[in-house]
Amino acid sequence: MACTEAGFQNVTRILCAQVPVLKLTDPSTGLEVDLCVNNRLGLRNTELLKAYVAVDPRVAQLGKIIKNWAKWKEIVGKKTLRIFPRLDCYRDEGFR
Repeated sequence: MACTEAGFQNVTRILCAQVPVLKLTDPSTGLEVDLCVNNRLGLRNTELLKAYVAVDPRVAQLGKIIKNWAKWKEIVGKKTLRIFPRLDCYRDEGFR
């Protein structure tokens, strides 16, 4: 696969999802990336999160805490996590 040849690690294809996703990790930064195409809802939700952060910067910290907690509890991506709807599919950019 071209991604592994480019140096990415943990490359996983999720093709049966509603929006197909390519998950990978950049080994130099440890940054986990979920790459998808034509996910307009995800882009709109990212813009919504940016707007929340513009109103109150503490939202970014809260979002990161919830996201890390959900990862720790292994519930990211499951329908049980509804504190922020579909928190796992938002780009981290929304929480910066």
